[in-house]
Amino acid sequence: SDMVCGDIDSCVVDPENDADSDSICGNIDSCSHDVLNDVDSDMLCADKDVCPFGFDNDADGDNVCLDDLCEDVDAALCSPYTLKPLRCGEPNICSLCSCTCFDQCQDLCPNDGDNDGDSDSICGDIDSCPFDSENDKDGDGICGDVDSCPMDFDNDGDSDSL
Repeated sequence: SDMVCGDIDSCVVDPENDADSDSICGNIDSCSHDVLNDVDSDMLCADKDVCPFGFDNDADGDNVCLDDLCEDVDAALCSPYTLKPLRCGEPNICSLCSCTCFDQCQDLCPNDGDNDGDSDSICGDIDSCPFDSENDKDGDGICGDVDSCPMDFDNDGDSDSL
């Protein structure tokens, strides 16, 4: 029993009485704990969806979403992030203020789990040297992170170990 009498209970057979407050009683609500009812149409309700505003659901597994949509849950809660967008990385803010923090919360490398691990502005899935920020500076076809002589095209061609 939900302790609400039937004559005033708007959700007579829903013991949680529309838990997500979306005006759909839980017994017929496909997402009874998701006020937006799977807004990204990925067949996952927000309470189970790692990226409630992105259809691809963090395809690269880096815990950063690529959102297709946005929704600020509470304008008053989100307004401070307009002036201080660097704070958007705080826990749960990307979910609660996904419009206000849209740019700061996007996965710029949606197919790269390391998110440009060498910080050269080329995502690892298309970077020929994903762990070499100088991208084979000596042009010998060997990325600097594994090149024994990263500044020598001939790679110690005279074998003097220098």
